[in-house]
Amino acid sequence: MLVEQIRQRVLTRRGILAKPDEVLVTLGSQNSLYLLASLLVRPGTVVAMEDPGYADIRNMFSLLSAEVRTVPLDTEGLLVDQLGPAQLAFVTPSHQFPTNVTMSLDRRRALLDWASSSDALVIEDDYEFEMSFLKAVAPALKSLDRGGRVIYAGSFSKSVFPGLRLGYLVGPPGFIAEGAASLSLRLSKPSASTTDSSRT
Repeated sequence: MLVEQIRQRVLTRRGILAKPDEVLVTLGSQNSLYLLASLLVRPGTVVAMEDPGYADIRNMFSLLSAEVRTVPLDTEGLLVDQLGPAQLAFVTPSHQFPTNVTMSLDRRRALLDWASSSDALVIEDDYEFEMSFLKAVAPALKSLDRGGRVIYAGSFSKSVFPGLRLGYLVGPPGFIAEGAASLSLRLSKPSASTTDSSRT
């Protein structure tokens, strides 16, 4: 039932149409990001992320690969032409952390073009969409993705309450199935008191 509510009431607001087997519920934002890092990053994987960017995910990536590179921003978001040979890019396009920059529509399209031409993946962390007070919000990067290049991460930690620790991932069915299997091995019976840190 929760997956159906996420599909019908939350994702549609971001322009994302997902099937049930494309959604995975997690224990909050940090759990989602840790799971993504563990599934997608191996020694030697070239990972690109925003500079400045979210320190916790940089640390997660750095534990798994020595090839974590930072890419500067401008007023339209990540400078796509500086991604180079990255195989994975981590972005917060709707509300960049910590600058609050919103990635322009043209830059989002350029990022998707880069991912397609480079055979790369993009993690879209939409951690604070529900709390955005901007008059106009660009569509989620995932909503523009036609090649299955974007894995979307969302959270209810700020819109509901932090102690609930509910997050979700949206991606291709095969990836979601692998994520579910990994999650069940790590957290088969999560405690009601399980917590993780959140951005302030």
